[in-house]
Amino acid sequence: MRSTDNTVLWAKIGQVKFLGLISKDVLCYGNGCVAKFYHLNTKDEKMMVANSPNGNGDGINEVRGHKTHYVFAYAENCNNARIFVKNYPNFETIQIFREPASEGYISITFAETSLLITLGELPKFTITVWNWRTNRKLAELDTHMHTRDQRIRCNWNKPVHMVQFGTGTNEVYFWDLLTCCKEVKICQHAVKCGHMENLSTFAHAMWTTEGGVFMCDKNGSLYTIDLEYNLERVVENSSEGSTLPSLTWYKNGIVVSGPDSALRHYTKKSGTWSCDWTKNLKQSLYRILAVRNEYLIGTDADGEIMKLSENEESYLCDSSMAVTDIIIVYPMGDYMVALRKQIILTVFEVETGAQISTMPLKSVALALNSNPVYPYMAVSCKNGVLELVSVYNPEKLRIMCDFHLTHNPIQKIKYFEKGRILVTAYLDKGDMFIIEGLPGTQMRIVAHVEVNSQVADYSLVASKHCYRLFVLPVTSKHLAGNKIIRYCIVDNEILNVKEYYFDKQLYAYIKPTIRPDRDRVFYGIPFASRNVHELETKRGEDSVKIIREIKSGHQLGFFEMRILDNNTCTTWGFDGFVFIRDSNFDRQYAVVVAHHRYQGGVKEAYVDPLGRHVITLGRDGVTCCTKLDNENIDESLMRDMKMTINSDKFALMFKRPTLGFKPEGQYANKTWIEVYEMEKSIKEAALCKAEKSEIWEEFHSIKSTLNYLVTNNINGPELEKIDLQEFFLDSNMYNQKKQKNREECKKTEIYLKALIDAQNVVTEYVKKTYWEPMGVKGKVVRGIFQRTIATIYTLLPYNEAAAKRLAWVEEQRKIEEFLSVHSVFEPWLKLTPEELMNQLKYRHKFTNQDYNTMQARGILDETISAQLSVESQIALVGSVGPLYIERNPWHYKQRQLVTFYQCDLQQAIAEQEVIKLKQTYNIAFNKLVELKQREMESIKDKHERLRHIVREYNYFTEKKVCFDIEDPEWTQEEEPTTILTTLDNELTVTPYISPSEQAILDAKAAEEERIRLALLADDFKERALMAMMNGVLEIKWEDEIKKDVPLPKCMLEKEPEDFNEEDLRAIREYEEKVVALNIEREKYKNILEVDFTKITTSLRDSIRKFNQKTKDCVEYKMYIDSGMNQENLRINRARSIQNERLRLFDKEESINHLIAENDLIISHLINTIRNLTEILNECKNNLENFLLKEKILEKAFRRDIQEFSAIVQEHAIKLYRKRPRANFRGINTVAVLMELAKCVVTQEKSLILTNECYDYLKSLDILDEFAGLPPAIDENIFKLICKHRRLRIEFEIKAKGTQMEVSDGEGAIANCQKRLANKKENNLKWIASIRKCRSDYLYLMHNIQIQIVLRRGLVEIPLTGDMKDFEDAILVPKKEVEQINHLIKDAGDTKLKTIVQNMAFRRRIMATEWEHKKLRMTINDLIEQMNDINGTKFLRDMQTYLKGKSMGRKTDIDTLEQEMEVIGAVFENNMRERKEKLMQVKKHLRTYRNHNKKLDSSIQNLNIDICALRLKHDENLDVTEEQAMKANFRMEGIVKRAELVQTIQKNHSQILVLQTELELLRLRTYPTFKYKLINTEEKP
Repeated sequence: MRSTDNTVLWAKIGQVKFLGLISKDVLCYGNGCVAKFYHLNTKDEKMMVANSPNGNGDGINEVRGHKTHYVFAYAENCNNARIFVKNYPNFETIQIFREPASEGYISITFAETSLLITLGELPKFTITVWNWRTNRKLAELDTHMHTRDQRIRCNWNKPVHMVQFGTGTNEVYFWDLLTCCKEVKICQHAVKCGHMENLSTFAHAMWTTEGGVFMCDKNGSLYTIDLEYNLERVVENSSEGSTLPSLTWYKNGIVVSGPDSALRHYTKKSGTWSCDWTKNLKQSLYRILAVRNEYLIGTDADGEIMKLSENEESYLCDSSMAVTDIIIVYPMGDYMVALRKQIILTVFEVETGAQISTMPLKSVALALNSNPVYPYMAVSCKNGVLELVSVYNPEKLRIMCDFHLTHNPIQKIKYFEKGRILVTAYLDKGDMFIIEGLPGTQMRIVAHVEVNSQVADYSLVASKHCYRLFVLPVTSKHLAGNKIIRYCIVDNEILNVKEYYFDKQLYAYIKPTIRPDRDRVFYGIPFASRNVHELETKRGEDSVKIIREIKSGHQLGFFEMRILDNNTCTTWGFDGFVFIRDSNFDRQYAVVVAHHRYQGGVKEAYVDPLGRHVITLGRDGVTCCTKLDNENIDESLMRDMKMTINSDKFALMFKRPTLGFKPEGQYANKTWIEVYEMEKSIKEAALCKAEKSEIWEEFHSIKSTLNYLVTNNINGPELEKIDLQEFFLDSNMYNQKKQKNREECKKTEIYLKALIDAQNVVTEYVKKTYWEPMGVKGKVVRGIFQRTIATIYTLLPYNEAAAKRLAWVEEQRKIEEFLSVHSVFEPWLKLTPEELMNQLKYRHKFTNQDYNTMQARGILDETISAQLSVESQIALVGSVGPLYIERNPWHYKQRQLVTFYQCDLQQAIAEQEVIKLKQTYNIAFNKLVELKQREMESIKDKHERLRHIVREYNYFTEKKVCFDIEDPEWTQEEEPTTILTTLDNELTVTPYISPSEQAILDAKAAEEERIRLALLADDFKERALMAMMNGVLEIKWEDEIKKDVPLPKCMLEKEPEDFNEEDLRAIREYEEKVVALNIEREKYKNILEVDFTKITTSLRDSIRKFNQKTKDCVEYKMYIDSGMNQENLRINRARSIQNERLRLFDKEESINHLIAENDLIISHLINTIRNLTEILNECKNNLENFLLKEKILEKAFRRDIQEFSAIVQEHAIKLYRKRPRANFRGINTVAVLMELAKCVVTQEKSLILTNECYDYLKSLDILDEFAGLPPAIDENIFKLICKHRRLRIEFEIKAKGTQMEVSDGEGAIANCQKRLANKKENNLKWIASIRKCRSDYLYLMHNIQIQIVLRRGLVEIPLTGDMKDFEDAILVPKKEVEQINHLIKDAGDTKLKTIVQNMAFRRRIMATEWEHKKLRMTINDLIEQMNDINGTKFLRDMQTYLKGKSMGRKTDIDTLEQEMEVIGAVFENNMRERKEKLMQVKKHLRTYRNHNKKLDSSIQNLNIDICALRLKHDENLDVTEEQAMKANFRMEGIVKRAELVQTIQKNHSQILVLQTELELLRLRTYPTFKYKLINTEEKP
């Protein structure tokens, strides 16, 4: 029987490989050999299976549907692959494209015309253009992209363009397909992506309805391609996810799915793409399509097809995706169960594929298996639970019982002995359980077997009292083994374990036979073999023998096998075949191919017991049901099975509860293994309880006795003590721990010694490489009690080679200067042609005398330059180095550095200058180091003096002075040699001292102590000195005042009441001495305080001065650094300018290269246009021939009817010219028109015709019917008319097709000409760029840059950090500015002197005038006084008053005087009160002034804050915001005005309509010729 004789009834697509639309309403999806078609409007679903090379092909690799026609194309998944073009829904083959050496096709795309473009497989990835209507290959070209994961997409309008991109790469190619008549020209353009930043790899591409192409990368960013084939980013997205994004055109925008679980819709507004809505999904979509801008279709990670829109989310097809395992339900086999998403059980009817029911599981399932006799199944879970699920009622699944066996996952389930025994296994460790029982009874766990090895397969054979478990352990790097382990289990215990070995053969599977001797004979499948071995074991032997070798028929060496009790054996494998035989392999019943070998073949296969259907699950996720062509179905067996399944026994069996393993109480939530161990422990504890108590009593007795003995041994006499080791009862354990400790110590010692040796090697390498070779080693100086750090410059030792090279450079510079004295290249100087010719004509001659005086001339030049000020010299040199060192006279001047070679010479000189600068600084640094050494010694001496003063002061005072005086210490950075050695005080861990070393140290310390005591006892030197000086040895005053005055004897021996005169005199003398001693002590304390103040002041000043010198040194180093940086900057700037010059050269060269490439493209375009023009001319000639043939046909028709009457001829011509109504707008290809013309004559129908063509042929057939004709036309005449009319229509359609070819050719030529004009414009642009490069080069050479060093205060232009700041700057010497300022100051001084003289003169004049005026006024006063005296009359009253006053009498005048005194007193009181009030007012004023001052200060602070805010405030932002508000306000006004105008227009139009209707009504009643508008006024 052939595999093609069996029909695939239905299929469930688990993993969608391809998804697309045919026309606008047919969804095509599938995988492997199956393609399903779902009509979105009618909900009809069809299926096509490509599992035969003689049928629909060998597998399906890629499917692509046409956008407007119900036509699709797919490529086979094999070598020498073909491309099938079929229609829908009949699946009739339109064309089959064959290529003799085809390796396959990885991508297909349709064009709007009759073009089909394919992308070939490795190694060439050929682009092939076909005409799918005529089966012609039009063009072929190998591509430059070498990656297998690539796609092509074609646009849907004319001219035809195509984009080719590699998924996971950054390669993109743009293709032009130029169609002219029957020729197609292919032009390839590489898309430029190098200018894009942060460009990720591409994932998908699409064409819009307007003809634009968009691409997205793996991050979801969108790109497009401009007219110059440059990649342009339009949307940037930074979402994270693992899904490759997909995009499609939807509702005038782009929808992107991925890389996360969100849908984003982008639209273009005001020239910018933006996201207008986002929809978050539960799962990411792998592919999306748009259906007529109404909704979206996509597939998720589980293969489910979803229907999506902004507000809707639903599944489109049946939920049969993501199938990971299947089983068939016995005994009838009418139903199957699929495991979906590893957590859902779904029941399907085998005959129809209809879904019956579903049941979710509690945990992730790993394996399924069905009982071969009873309708229930076993499900193993990842958490170690085994569930038994009843399928007796397929419409409602039910869990009968469960077994929580272990915490390990259960990976495999097998039934044995007609479904009575179930064996589960965790294959990775060989953990196996044997369960026995029937539904409706207690199912018990018979045994638990631990193989302790990975298991490939296992089998079980049971007898009445024994279970024989055969296990195939893994013994190689493959999942296979070379031995079998047999476990004999009796009464739940393993009694015997035996191993059988294979001879030099690995086996992957072992299967039991259904023979009586199945415990000795079984089947084995060798690893990577295509055969089955029948194996046999014998008693007393440990080897397995092969008694028969059976050919399986499979093409690959990896397959599996299942043997049922109904004498049926099924094998399936990676080759995609399923073989059905009898159990003895004597007869083959059927062969099924439902899955493709390139996609893993068959994963699982089942055959129903009656041999009607084969259910297969492929590794591609496709589940298929194949109907076997089996006419010999056992009807009696079918009846018996139905009776069995419907019997009361089965009903009662599945109605009663089935008991599994469900622990309760203290065993709740425990696994079977845990419960078994706990019960085992309880049993053992009960058995050993008495023995355990006796052992504990004996242990405590021994412990107390041992404790007593050890205590007595410790407290006993020394002679009777024994070693504690004698009390170790377990001497072996003690010796083991001791030995282990000794070994660990030895290992630690070895490791530490090795570590020390390794560290010594590293340190020696560092010292020899980086420390010892240095001429000046690194060192720092820190400020005393400060953080200021001064660092020395490290220098290499003197380099003889560098010195020689420097001398050579200096000599070369000397020669260069000698030869170029009168010839200096200065391109910035403008010379007239006459001056240039004069310089070129004059040639200088030099002699040795000139060369010998070269150095003197250089000194002379230096002398001339020395006439300038120091600041001018520094500014022109461009470095502050001459301030610190003597500058090398052979430096290049800044305007002379032109070439790289000159920069190299200047670099050598500059390096020597840098070394000099470093050496100059190092001299200052060394002086600072010497100064610190002196200061440190001085500070230590002063600190010691201060400590002495504190001690002395504390001796004479009760209030002690306590403070620490810390001496400054040298750090390791200041003394780097200390880093190379490690001192004992630097160790954080106390060094280990061995007992022998400790004994030596103790002896040495004892000897030193003996010598010290001996020296103390022997004081003959002090006594000899005292005797020699005879009491005249100098005694210090401070030592004497430390001694207290001794008390008098009476104070020590008598009571105060017993004192006599002498005692009192002695006491007075004692008190006088005490007072004198205290005075001396106070005097000494004052001296100490003065000394302390002087020393601390001196110490503080010295530290401050040194720290200041340290800061000065750091600052000096900054100046040195600036000098070195300026020297290097001069060279680097010159090199930068040279690099800029080279960059301009390279840019010009690259532009020339672009122009050359563009010229090649232009020449190619010219040749293409020439060839297309020739082809087009040929098409035009054909068109003219068709037009001539039409005239000939009309003449032939008139000639054939000339024998008829005139009336007949007139009617015949009318009928001849009559045509059916034709609508050829939907036909955009020539092949359809040519085929239509052919069908007009042959009156046949072709598959490549469109619906419009079929309508046209139908109309033409109706037109040919002999009905409704004039009486003069008989049937023969009408047949003649129809014949000539069809011939004429044929040529008319052909002429229309030829005219379409001409228009297509003209469009292709116009496209090429447009591109040619664009390329010529590019040439002009590039030529302009070359001119710009050359002008930039001249500008760079003419406008040189000179480095000038100026003080910050001398730069009087605003600096922004750009060179453009100095475009209009003027360099003025400081000397001239100072001279001008000096002149201005002199003029100012003269002016001030003149002003002062004028002011003094004016004051003298004013003083003289005032004196004169004063004298005049005095004269006038005297004259008036004289006149008053002369005019006064001395009356009698006056005489009487004077006389009375002289005599002492009172007069009225005295009273008047008293009254005046009273008035004066009152006035004084009033003045006092007013003054007090005035003082109060002044006090209030003072208070108010203070308050005002506070207010002024607060106002000032507020003003400061406001000024700070204004400084921070961006006025441009306010202006921008104000402008934006004005623009928004203006835009709102414009929009409002537009709305009002629109409303007025609507109202006006409505008024006009109403007026028109009113006038029409009037005209019906009262006809008139004029009408007047309502609500309008006539203008005068």
